[in-house]
Amino acid sequence: MSIRPISNVASLASATTVWGATAVYVVNTATTDRTVTIANTVSVQNGGGNYGSIPLVGTAQAEVFVNSGTSVIIEKKATDTLDGGNADIKGTKIALGGV
Repeated sequence: MSIRPISNVASLASATTVWGATAVYVVNTATTDRTVTIANTVSVQNGGGNYGSIPLVGTAQAEVFVNSGTSVIIEKKATDTLDGGNADIKGTKIALGGV
């Protein structure tokens, strides 16, 4: 797997769009496992992600479990936020597919 970083590293201690990213490389630097919440803050009609499924149409968020010392790539809408709830969770805006 290769990735191309296109931003500085951001703390995911609180909700952020990570500079409007649609793909974010997330790293858990902690010694404990963490959960990252992906939230639609502007509605699907205005470009936010559609999390959940029918009949849970109103579901506006999803969660991803990130084990300690590991990383994941999260694809999202540019307006959706990521919240790791801890400064040990870091995110970098990336372009998928490498250089």
